[in-house]
Parts: sequence; C-alpha cells; structure tokens
Amino acid sequence: MRARWIMVLGLLALLGLGALAVRPARCRLAVAFVRREPADLLDAADRPLDLVTLSVRNRDSLPLVFDDQRAVVEARLGRRWVRTENVWSNQRLERAGLPASTREVLLALPRVADGCRVRLPATHVDTLGDHLRRLFGIGWPEPPTMFAYRLQQAVHWAGPSWVYYSLWPTNWPGPSTRRWQSITAAADLPPALGGAPGPPPR
Repeated sequence: MRARWIMVLGLLALLGLGALAVRPARCRLAVAFVRREPADLLDAADRPLDLVTLSVRNRDSLPLVFDDQRAVVEARLGRRWVRTENVWSNQRLERAGLPASTREVLLALPRVADGCRVRLPATHVDTLGDHLRRLFGIGWPEPPTMFAYRLQQAVHWAGPSWVYYSLWPTNWPGPSTRRWQSITAAADLPPALGGAPGPPPR
C-alpha cells in the first residue's frame, strides 16, 4: 500500500513539473519603421496612400505563429486611429537570435498617417510544453505514445479516480487547441515624401 502511494506521489510530481513547462509565457514582438515610399493608390476615402515597410522582430526565445485572419493594421491620423485593409502575411517568426527572427512587412497606409499599429493573435510553437503534452498524452483523445498509455493506466490503477479524470478529462477540446495571446505593437512614421500635409487639427 505504501509503495502504491509513493508511486502516485511520484507521478503527480512529474506531471506537476510538466504543468509548469506547459504554462504559456507572454509573446513579445517589436515593430520598427524601415522606409516609406509614395504609391499611386487611393483608399476607400479617396486618400492617397504610401507603401510603408516595417521590420517585425520576435523578441522571444521561442518561435511565434500568428493568426493572419484576425490581424488588424491601423494608421494614426493625428489623434485618431483608422483601420486599413492590409493583410498580415507573417505567419511565423523563429526565436530571437536566429536570422529568421526578423521579417519585413509591406503596408499601404494613408499619406497623412504619422504612425501605425498592428494587433494580431499569436502563440508559441514547438515549446517544451507541446512536447510534454504529447509525451503525457494530455489533450489527446487517444494516448499518442506507449509511455502516455502506460502512464495513464498506472495512474488509473494506483490513484483515486478524480486524479485520473482531472489529468485526462473526457471532454478535453483536443491537441490542436492553442492559447492565443493578443499582441499590440506600434511604430511612429516620419513625414511622407514630398512634404505631404499632416492631418487637419481637431
């Protein structure tokens, strides 16, 4: 009986360490201005547009992936923000320190804009937590590894039923569910080429 409880406590300690690794960290992103060029384009309000290049850098030690469909780009016109129709296409940034951790994105912004802001959902990928979830079978409808299968069987046999169903609930949403975080990053823009007038005072 004593050996049984020692095994249960050991398994709980192992899973507790795994839970600490699964806990998501805050996604960090840095946006900086690169260049601005006039474009022969107008927006829906008949405002002339400029092509603005931004440098987007992953400041994390883990890769980041973005939900492009929910990305929002806004231009600052004086004291107000106006949403633009830009499509974010930076699906993944590698961890900080790698060459692929910085990308350039091209945006079409009103010529009178003096700043821009991006809002996008992001999450970490390839984390230690991802690997531990698969190793322990947490979030999988069926154990993905033999170790996960044997671990679940051992906990089911040795411990109270509430321990087993707390770790592997029957209504778990599945391994594809990610913890998305909303990132907001802003950058000031220099005046447009050709001395374009700024936004009218309000």
